[in-house]
Amino acid sequence: MDVRCEQTNGCPPRPWTDVDTGCYYDIRLARRSKLIRTYNKDHIAAVKDAIASGQMEYVLEAVNSMQSVPWAINQPILDMVEYCFENNIPVDGLPSNQRIILPPKVEPEVWSAMTPAQQKGVKINLASLRTKDRGNVADRMVLLRDLSTAKELSQYDRFYLPHNLDFRGRSYPIPHFSHQRADHIKAQFQFSDGQPFGPLGAAWLSVHLANTGDFQTAKGKGSKLSFDDRQQWVEDNEPAILSVAADPKSDLWWTEADKPFSFLAAAIDYAAWVSGGRLDSYASRLPIALDGSNSGLQHYSAAMRSEDEGSLVSLAPSDSPSDLYQTVADDVLVSIQADADAGDELATLCLSVGVGRSLVKRNVMTFAYSSERFGFRQQLLTDTMKPLNDAVLMGLIPCNPWAIAREDGQGTDGGFKAAGYLAGKVYNSVTSIVHMATEGMGFFKSVASACAHERLPLSWVSPVGLPVLHKYSVWEVKALKLFLFDRKVPITDAGSHDKIDEDGRGVIRQVRANIRTKPLDRIDKEKARSAIAPNVIHSMDAAHLMLTVIAAKREGITNIALIHDSFGTHAGDTQRFSQIIREAFVEMYENYCPFEEVLESARASLSIEGQERLPELPTKGTMDLQAVLDASYAFA
Repeated sequence: MDVRCEQTNGCPPRPWTDVDTGCYYDIRLARRSKLIRTYNKDHIAAVKDAIASGQMEYVLEAVNSMQSVPWAINQPILDMVEYCFENNIPVDGLPSNQRIILPPKVEPEVWSAMTPAQQKGVKINLASLRTKDRGNVADRMVLLRDLSTAKELSQYDRFYLPHNLDFRGRSYPIPHFSHQRADHIKAQFQFSDGQPFGPLGAAWLSVHLANTGDFQTAKGKGSKLSFDDRQQWVEDNEPAILSVAADPKSDLWWTEADKPFSFLAAAIDYAAWVSGGRLDSYASRLPIALDGSNSGLQHYSAAMRSEDEGSLVSLAPSDSPSDLYQTVADDVLVSIQADADAGDELATLCLSVGVGRSLVKRNVMTFAYSSERFGFRQQLLTDTMKPLNDAVLMGLIPCNPWAIAREDGQGTDGGFKAAGYLAGKVYNSVTSIVHMATEGMGFFKSVASACAHERLPLSWVSPVGLPVLHKYSVWEVKALKLFLFDRKVPITDAGSHDKIDEDGRGVIRQVRANIRTKPLDRIDKEKARSAIAPNVIHSMDAAHLMLTVIAAKREGITNIALIHDSFGTHAGDTQRFSQIIREAFVEMYENYCPFEEVLESARASLSIEGQERLPELPTKGTMDLQAVLDASYAFA
């Protein structure tokens, strides 16, 4: 496909520029020349039409490039995963090979002497141990299958991972055993073909070591340091790194890393480079990962041209990475302090317990995907309050520090009020700090609501020509009555709807189940509204990934390891690859506006009355997208 730019002479150099054809790929022209709208069309039919017309050529090229990467098993990491599992060495994320020993049954006289709270604590502890044990059993089975697969693949010098796409364009390997899994699986993957370090490969391997270790330093976590400081950390800790590489079975320092097995793989590669004389010709096969800094808000900042918000997610040139989570945490503290100064006892309690980056991180991370005040509260209850309450009941700690006395005098609230209070503070802070992203999300929700009001789905074409259908139907539900045999249920406990088996030895219990049978012609308005923002942003990060793949391929960089907003390649190619990632990002947003695309699609399908419900396009800021090209920490 040859899509030429009508202004070839005036185009700036692009990663996909071809000497003979000029601008090989201009998103705006390619999209408008072969625009296919899905509207109420069946999505599969729309995609087939797009493929037949050539609109999907870039999508297919990107997917074929992803699944053409030759992989090999990193044998030392496979051996260490198996060794740690067989010897029950605790490594974060690795399942235990032993069953959990349940505590003995409490004697009746001891049980009767317990308070109701103590009895509840015993039950919670027992239930927790049983749940964890069942999970471990399942995880062991999965790991044993993964180890079997890895051993079989280790016999070959190369193998491949076929990929597919979800409806937004996000790519996933079809095999379950892939580099998009947990650290102990991901670290077993390396490129089949080696690539010389060149002059900068060793530096990028050092950055990767600091990232995967992410140890706390005097200047902060390793992944938040400047590149120079990350390299300095490796130099300062080189003896320890070489020690674990030489004997990881005895020196278990690597198990304390944020990504233990990936850190070990990098340490082994680093040690091989050192022992070989620290030569630029050293051929590495390890993928070096470059991750987006809060990817969702990066895409909103670029789409809204928000200079201030872009700088908070490292889209502006700087000497070190930005930290949006810490920025929000600091703002929350200021607000809580003001309440405490005004005499608010709950605010004083929160200050005494401590509010920091880790507390707000999940809230801020999920905000770009439509999590709001209620979701924030539920996250805090689940992640912070429930574990503390369970620990209290199990006798591990004396009290939940966030809990306050209930108004009815019946114990404490388990931190419920504190969770609601903190959720409100975090929500107010994040919406004020990234107010333009908040406006952008509100725009998408309003458009989705207008379409849902007329029982219409919402569709758009992504920057790479992929038709995306945002459709959440209301389903017809049929209630079923099922009967399940259960000998453990005493016949005397049988309910009025249960049955006794013929020999009178057990109970056939009635269970009711709701089964979705067919979609109706109505749209689930709430789902349509809540899912639109993440679906648009995911379609954008998927398009950015594909554009990066295509651009890298033009320059001969074909060994790539991709996980949505994480981009990896050889250490020797990482310097150029990091620039290509940003070039593709800038090119995409200079030629494509998701707000205009979604609004145009909705307007084309709605009635006149429906069009009147559509919001105005959000007002954009003054961010210079070209500055992203010099933002070294945007993907780092």
